[in-house]
Amino acid sequence: MKENSSTPTSASELRRMAEQRLQEQKTQQPLPGIEQDTERLLHELQVHQIELEMQNETLRQVQLTLEESRDRYVDLYEFAPVGYLTLTDAGLIAEVNLTCADLLRKDRRALLQRLFTGFVAPKDTERWHRHFLHALRHGEKQTCEIDLKRNDGTVFPTCLDFRLAATRDAAPTIRITLTDITARKEAEAELLAAKAEAEKANSDKSRFLAAASHDLRQPLLALSLYVGLLKYGVAEGGGELAPKIEECVASLNEMLTDLLDISKLDAGVVKPKLVDIDVDELLAGIASVHSAEADLKRLSLRVHYCGAVARTDFSLLRRIVGNLVANAVRYTEKGGVMIACRRHHGKRWVEVWDTGIGIPEDKTGVIFEEFRQLGDDARSRGSGLGLSIVAKAAALLGLQIRVRSRPGRGSMFAVELPPGRRIDIQKLPTIRPGARPLRIGLVEDNRMALDALVLALEDSGHEVIAARTGKALLETLDQGIPDIVISDYRLAAGETGFDAIAAARNVFGADLPAILITGDTEPAVVRIMADRGIALLYKPLKIDTLLVCIDEVTERRSS
Repeated sequence: MKENSSTPTSASELRRMAEQRLQEQKTQQPLPGIEQDTERLLHELQVHQIELEMQNETLRQVQLTLEESRDRYVDLYEFAPVGYLTLTDAGLIAEVNLTCADLLRKDRRALLQRLFTGFVAPKDTERWHRHFLHALRHGEKQTCEIDLKRNDGTVFPTCLDFRLAATRDAAPTIRITLTDITARKEAEAELLAAKAEAEKANSDKSRFLAAASHDLRQPLLALSLYVGLLKYGVAEGGGELAPKIEECVASLNEMLTDLLDISKLDAGVVKPKLVDIDVDELLAGIASVHSAEADLKRLSLRVHYCGAVARTDFSLLRRIVGNLVANAVRYTEKGGVMIACRRHHGKRWVEVWDTGIGIPEDKTGVIFEEFRQLGDDARSRGSGLGLSIVAKAAALLGLQIRVRSRPGRGSMFAVELPPGRRIDIQKLPTIRPGARPLRIGLVEDNRMALDALVLALEDSGHEVIAARTGKALLETLDQGIPDIVISDYRLAAGETGFDAIAAARNVFGADLPAILITGDTEPAVVRIMADRGIALLYKPLKIDTLLVCIDEVTERRSS
């Protein structure tokens, strides 16, 4: 048996050896008597040993396969992207994988034999028991979403799938798949918030348009009545119509300007240009603009200067403070208005104080919405857009707004001033109408608007070549090069001011100065206009504003 001391390494090798030995037995000479029996017995033992060794090898292969399967199962169970746990019929944790233990932020060994209800948020305890008992009693799969408490006290949303484990004699158990649905819940919350925001925007737009329509029609109604009186003639008191008509036109102009500013801010076409400005100079200019109205109402208008420098956009800050001062003067009947530059909680602020009607505490949040005005006669005092412009412009500049008010005593509005450096201070812009006469190409398809523009521009000393289409303008110019082309945006037969300007530039050069006049306030349209690199002016238009723009555009080319 010594020759069999080494164990074959494979079943195929064992078969080969057995067949070889049988072949050797056949070729040997037969032995007499007891020797033959002994040899036959030895042969049978050898064959039996080989068969056992083959069986052992098969068992080893099966064991190896089982171990590999077990390892794969352990990996799948322990490190699955979801939590697995098994509960007894009493709700105790009998098994739990590493993922579940990690979700609950507790050591796995400390979880065993603990009541799972200890991790259920109190608000969901009843729902948990209902689904657990239903799965236990009826064997039906259950799914529910509940909040679980981690070991550190934090709460997170989960989705649980229950199923009854197959049992014979042992007590039933419930196997649960636990999925963390935090990301899904956050996504759902974001969608709901976006939907609510969209619905609010739609509601605000409807309210905005309704209020705008109402407020625009009021001065138009009055204006049409006054014009009717002029048409049919008036006897006494006719001299009073001119200031009333002027007041209606001013009201319309203010409202349309405010609507345009709101649209530009909403469209995102306003890009702040940060410079260091002298705050005292800014406040002095604003005070001079509103001093006449204050004098008419016999209100004192005072300014407390501070010598500060702020780094911000000059035009936007002037509009913010100007709107606050305008509101203060408008809603104050006695006393006065004070503009002050002061420090508050480590920051410098421009504060506008008044002794007006004041604002109830529960209304300070809504006054910054479009067309929100307080008081019985509020609609007769302004557009209701001033504070909305203040809020939007301040948000664009990243500045805070403070409000303090007491009904019947007055209000204080303040805007934050970002610090600047006096060494970099820039001269504030000044209005300077053009001095030299220019040859102006003008395109406007509306006859009344065309005649008014021609009259205003020629009265300012300019030569005007007017036409109602871009093609007609080129024919009228007859190769005479204009200094600038001015066009309305919406022309007849689908033509636009862009088309007219492009045609003129194609003939007279791509650097030909141009101004586009438009009444469009739709944010998308405004954004497209701003991207074309053409100076934009918005209706209603003052001649001084047009002259300043002409001067700036033509001067930029000559420089």
